[in-house]
Amino acid sequence: MIIKISAIALAVCAVSALIADDIPADTPVTSLLASAQNHLSRGETGDALAYYDAAIARDPTNYLTYFKRATTYLSLGRAPQATDDFNTALSIRPGFEAAHVQLGKIKQRVADWNGARDQLRRAKDAPDAAELLAAVDDAENAAWAAEAAEAKSDWEECVNQANMAIMVATRAASLRRIRAHCRFARGEVEEGVGDLQHVLHLKPGDVSPFLVISAINFYALGDLEKGMSHLDAEQYEAAIETLKKAKEARVDQSDYINTLINEADVLLRRSKIKDYYKVIGVARDADDRQIKAAYRRLSKLHHPDKAAKQGLTKEAAEKKMAEINEAYEVLSDPELRARFDRGDDPNSKGQQNPFQGSPFGGQQFMFQQGGGQQFKFQFGPGGGGGGFPFGK
Repeated sequence: MIIKISAIALAVCAVSALIADDIPADTPVTSLLASAQNHLSRGETGDALAYYDAAIARDPTNYLTYFKRATTYLSLGRAPQATDDFNTALSIRPGFEAAHVQLGKIKQRVADWNGARDQLRRAKDAPDAAELLAAVDDAENAAWAAEAAEAKSDWEECVNQANMAIMVATRAASLRRIRAHCRFARGEVEEGVGDLQHVLHLKPGDVSPFLVISAINFYALGDLEKGMSHLDAEQYEAAIETLKKAKEARVDQSDYINTLINEADVLLRRSKIKDYYKVIGVARDADDRQIKAAYRRLSKLHHPDKAAKQGLTKEAAEKKMAEINEAYEVLSDPELRARFDRGDDPNSKGQQNPFQGSPFGGQQFMFQQGGGQQFKFQFGPGGGGGGFPFGK
């Protein structure tokens, strides 16, 4: 059986956490409050809550204790419990502005604009009340603007306005849904999924975001398979385009998809240059011995002296030998071959052509004549000038 570490940690905390009943009944309230504050300063919010619970049980008339426990609840993300404590503090001390401010903040986070304004207006003398009220008004206007932009399919404006609204209404699931829709429409799949994951966190019982995320992953899987099919069919541009779509949706597989995109890019560049392996007649994984053997065989086959017997003109034979030697020049050099394998043709325009002068590029090449005797020729610079000195 597999148990998540987080679940184990939660269980341990549940067992070890302090509860109010563990605290001696004769502990003074002042000591309880001091202990609560000490635990808070150490980040031990669970133990701090236990001391606040004990303090409230001893003295349920202290509005400040309710207020402090409420702020502790807020630090744990427990807004409903915090709301109850703030309201209790206000019932004990009506007009307590700090509690109204906190209730206003709780309501603005869920886009309860009217509720937030009502609470903040009750705290009109609080130092930050006016600023918070202005922020609520701006956020509400941005929320309306985001909805209007969504209706008009103005996706960029929709996202921009939703961004401003969400800065205030951080826990408003409706705004997250709007922004997710507009982000998907803009092709921002990863960001849209992030918004839907927030909705799942805010509304655990709502399965609709999960269904959308699952559908996106399903279609992304289809794009991945389609991209690989394009690769197999040597449709490299289509493969790159489709794989990029899959990458946007499947962030969890971005490394693997990046590898496929890079492979398709290399193959695309290769498809636009000469295939030296095909010219020599060897596989791409051929070793040096196989490349040299293939070169020798082709050199004998297309020797200019045998051109007439094969029905080729001397010019055609020279052209063929130039292609063979060009390919061998690249494949026999590890550095040039590595460049070619990356889709970079060393002989493309803009690169220095090593086969200037004669088609044999200034290198020594061996030919074998009828009697089994081999002859070595030097062509190009230092080899007796231009032309083909194939004299006997």
